[in-house]
Amino acid sequence: MVKSTIGNRVSFDEGRVRGTVEDEVLVLEEYDDKDFLDLIQYIRWDGGEHSIRFCYYVRQHGTGEKNWIFANRALSIGSDELVKLLKKAEKKTWFKLILDQL
Repeated sequence: MVKSTIGNRVSFDEGRVRGTVEDEVLVLEEYDDKDFLDLIQYIRWDGGEHSIRFCYYVRQHGTGEKNWIFANRALSIGSDELVKLLKKAEKKTWFKLILDQL
């Protein structure tokens, strides 16, 4: 089981912009050496604005939940995993509102 990041505090711009993860969808990818947790997070910024973040965490395969490390890099994801992630996201009201704007 993968621990949720909902409620986690996040920051950008060297800590000048801070917010809280309000909701998320995730897909776990497990490989022989590393595991990847691909996420779409819905973030509420301290100023009241909302945004979404595509991101991932990584850990050595087989290690515990406390070993996840935020990967401060662009998400690189296979097409099958992306489809799974987007299908989960489109069930969320906040993601549907974004899709409705397209």
